Amino acid sequence: MKKGDVSISKIVTAIVAVTVLLVVLSGTGNLFGKQINFFKLLPGFNNENKTVENLEIFRYDITNGDVMYFDGTNWNEFEGELRAGDKKVSYDKIRKDFENWYYFTKRSGVFEIEQGVSLVSFLNLVNGYNSNIVKIDKNLEDYSKILGALNLNIYEVYASSGIATGYDKNVGFIFEKVGSASCSNCKIGDIRFQITNKDFSRGSPISFVLSLDNSFNILNSDNKQFDKIIVKGDLLTRMFNFIKNWRDIIFSKPIGVNYVIDDSGVFQYFCGKLTDNRYFIIDLNKGVDSDATCR
Repeated sequence: MKKGDVSISKIVTAIVAVTVLLVVLSGTGNLFGKQINFFKLLPGFNNENKTVENLEIFRYDITNGDVMYFDGTNWNEFEGELRAGDKKVSYDKIRKDFENWYYFTKRSGVFEIEQGVSLVSFLNLVNGYNSNIVKIDKNLEDYSKILGALNLNIYEVYASSGIATGYDKNVGFIFEKVGSASCSNCKIGDIRFQITNKDFSRGSPISFVLSLDNSFNILNSDNKQFDKIIVKGDLLTRMFNFIKNWRDIIFSKPIGVNYVIDDSGVFQYFCGKLTDNRYFIIDLNKGVDSDATCR
């Protein structure tokens, strides 16, 4: 046998061995607790069109706007189109469905602060439970006189990329991006609001921020001092509960989702579940009526 023949034989044997190893390992799908698909490493492998058998579960991450699917063990990213059960789901379309539902479903309600409670007396109440966290100077005292009778007015909702900033008359509040001048510390999903006068024509220089983790913060007039506050007492507790319920009313409403079955477009409503104060999960195998109340 020629020397060259031996070298070629060894190379062929090695290629066959490596191929068999990749097939075996990709069949296990899990190595050291991590999901691995070795075929993704091969040139020309199409990782945009995937199939999930018997599961049609998706989640939307409010904190970054990403959508993932569940394969029975892990949550996975995807691009392009995914076949889940008998449904074909487009990533771009389902993400837009989640965004339209979460941001553009109308929320409403006004929290009225008792007659006779001025801005200064309200901030003194906050200070009483939070070690004088707000410095009340002459400017705040002047604002207190100007505002008179008070309301709590929803002001800004901090949104993911792709949501246009500014006031939306259809929902009645302002969309803002994280890192904006109005609140450099606010994150996606945070809600910033102000105490205003009764006709909403003038607002306090002090803002409050409710985060997705339900922490309650006060933002002073320079928009730089951002401090977590303790909620105690009747008025603060009712205000906190109002803004939390205002934000969370969305989770009682079904979400409409677009997908394809047998090359026909379908639009169906689903109830979902919020987990970890950030993930909203839906099962496309469990449709509901458009006017259903979700629990």
